[in-house]
Amino acid sequence: MARPLRIAAIGCGDIARRRHFPDLKALGSRAELVAIQARDPQALEAFAARFGVPRWHTDADAIMADPGIDAVLVLTPPDSHFDYAEQVIQAGKHLLVRRLLDMDAIGEVTGVECGRSHRGPTHASWFYDRSRAGGGVLIDLGIYQLTAVAALFGPALSMTASCTRHFAWRTLDDGTVVTPDVEDSALLSLVLENGIAVASTASWNGCQSHHATSGLQAYYLILAWTLIATAAMYFLTQAPPGRMANACRDNFDRTQFVGYDPRRVRFLQFALSGLFAGIGGGLWLRLESRTFARVRDAVTADLRQVRA
Repeated sequence: MARPLRIAAIGCGDIARRRHFPDLKALGSRAELVAIQARDPQALEAFAARFGVPRWHTDADAIMADPGIDAVLVLTPPDSHFDYAEQVIQAGKHLLVRRLLDMDAIGEVTGVECGRSHRGPTHASWFYDRSRAGGGVLIDLGIYQLTAVAALFGPALSMTASCTRHFAWRTLDDGTVVTPDVEDSALLSLVLENGIAVASTASWNGCQSHHATSGLQAYYLILAWTLIATAAMYFLTQAPPGRMANACRDNFDRTQFVGYDPRRVRFLQFALSGLFAGIGGGLWLRLESRTFARVRDAVTADLRQVRA
């Protein structure tokens, strides 16, 4: 089993705490955060204890000189990015910088690698119809990084492309199943007029949603149904004072449903909870059906390959 990638971080601000450090821990055995660096010793000690980091330093030189570090995340403000990036490269370590460096400060660019992906459009079928879309993921996503490369480094002298289609069918948000006749993965190799080599990828087989609008709707719906269920159970079990409450008590007394048999009251509470939770869960599944459809598509495709 290959050892994990040993990673250090320079900077322990908000983005490190909310995104980078939790994401690194989520990688499990594939990556390990082994050292962090910042100027505040107290903050460093707290970060190290919270995320289980074995080493912390107030001097970035210790990060550069540590042979037990494979890669460095530069998570500082942009004005220090170039200096730290240069040190990391000179130390022979892999580098990740959160924002773009000054192009003039980078030096001579000899190669570019770029890519973009999500799990494919799920709101319209025309994306998967060559006669209407003109192509697949290469036109939908690949165009963006190619535009950026051309704008930054100039036009291409030559280009080769390899396009494939992994999924034979896809499920849209409304449950419609479509059979694509376009590519869902593309790999491009370019040589620019100035001699820079470019490798670019585009994929509809990623994990990120194409559009994230229904998630918020689902949260509101679940919250609404939860409030309704809570209010209903409170009304049925607590019966606040008033004419309606007295009428309800009289009716419950006649039916011996509430107040005389606690087991039935408990059953009613569980039944209502299950009913409204089921309604809320069903709405959630309906709104987020594209997620489960993608998992189903992936599993089905893998099973077909295994059987073949």
